Amino acid sequence: MFIIAFLGQYIGYLLGYLCDDELKQGKKYFLLLEVLVLILLFVFNFSLSWLIVIGLLLSLIIKKEYFYFGVFVGFLSWILIFIYGLAYGTLKYKKLKVLLLNVLFAFPLFLLSFWFDLVPLGLGALIGLLIHKLKNFF
Repeated sequence: MFIIAFLGQYIGYLLGYLCDDELKQGKKYFLLLEVLVLILLFVFNFSLSWLIVIGLLLSLIIKKEYFYFGVFVGFLSWILIFIYGLAYGTLKYKKLKVLLLNVLFAFPLFLLSFWFDLVPLGLGALIGLLIHKLKNFF
């Protein structure tokens, strides 16, 4: 199921590749979808922990969303990651190399999440990434 969550970016890549002409008009909607999914992912996985602060600081250094997506386990989180990947892949369809590296980013944290509860770390990082995306959106 974890792998299916990451297939969204590749389906989004195909969507962007096939609908290149309409992408300019829909770019703001895909950016809005990314922001909304990050907010929903945060709301559905919220927990209070000191790891949120570490995740927030870590997001200033590593600005790759997929690095932090590996810590989220659960069906609802994976659906949200899939939907995020649709928008993300559509917007990044000219950068196939970035899409291929995203799964490699998430895999180590996915393995660590079996031994440690790293969801608060991911939540803190999502806050930082959400702030960064909102700055770019407006």
